[in-house]
Amino acid sequence: MTTYTSTMDTPVGPFTAVVDGDGAVLASGWTADVEALLPLIHRDLREGTPASKKDLGAVSRAVREYHRGQLSAPDAITVRQHNGVFLTTAWKTLRKATPEAILVWDTTTIPNGTYFVKIVASDSPSNPVATALTGELDSIAFEVDNAPPAIVVGTVRVDRGRTLIPFDVKDDHSPIQRVEFSQDGQRWRGVFPVDGIADSREEHYELAVDGELGDRGLTLRASDSMNNVETIHVDRPKPR
Repeated sequence: MTTYTSTMDTPVGPFTAVVDGDGAVLASGWTADVEALLPLIHRDLREGTPASKKDLGAVSRAVREYHRGQLSAPDAITVRQHNGVFLTTAWKTLRKATPEAILVWDTTTIPNGTYFVKIVASDSPSNPVATALTGELDSIAFEVDNAPPAIVVGTVRVDRGRTLIPFDVKDDHSPIQRVEFSQDGQRWRGVFPVDGIADSREEHYELAVDGELGDRGLTLRASDSMNNVETIHVDRPKPR
């Protein structure tokens, strides 16, 4: 696979990009040393020394437009890597040219998973194009979890004057934080897992209630560490 490289001057220093024959970016950064970028390219995508070109077409245009204040210019550029989801997934723009110091992002509109946020600041609105500067900062990884835990109840039985309710609580993304039960929907009492502490994404419980359940049964409520809540109704066991 033939690869190409180009270094161009920007207001914050030289910027070098390495692309494949289709124009997809394999590596890039604010440096004039292409050798420093080659280790970032997966070995399956690396083949020999990139050929030097004065201009990389759409990639070079995007770099120029970005430094002129068009912060979304790189969004249309294809990035090709084999180093995992973070490097192969394009950044999605949340806001453009916002003067607000606080950004509220409704994460209920996106799938569960691990996310990063990049903040790009530019002083181009108050400076000439030739001297405008940009700066950026990536957040640490954080989890988005909008799904409640799942409660799976086993066989409910009565033994020696007590109702025994075995159940499991599972969550695909977040640890279980709290499990409670109520027999009247008003007073809730905590339930602890068999291992003594709720600190994982899957916990097993053995709830023992004095006497038999009434006609209204009993309600279990589970919350994960992201405050997603699930409830389930448990009926009194049928007489044998």
